[in-house]
Amino acid sequence: MDVMFRDWEEKVRGMKVWWRDQPAVIQYVNPESKELWITLEGIERFLAPRSWGQSDYEEYEDGLYVDMLSKEIGWYRE
Repeated sequence: MDVMFRDWEEKVRGMKVWWRDQPAVIQYVNPESKELWITLEGIERFLAPRSWGQSDYEEYEDGLYVDMLSKEIGWYRE
């Protein structure tokens, strides 16, 4: 299983994805927590959901960790 995961990790590193309809790139996969480190692409910072009562994720300007099974990730972006 570890070898298969490592192969998958190598394939998704650098992959362009959507996170909450915002362009992002997978930079790192944490095999222990099953989280992805994603960074912005072409935008200044991630926008926060309206329900939060704020307009952006100021503390996540450099990127953020997201569960790899999150429904918030759109896997197919060109």
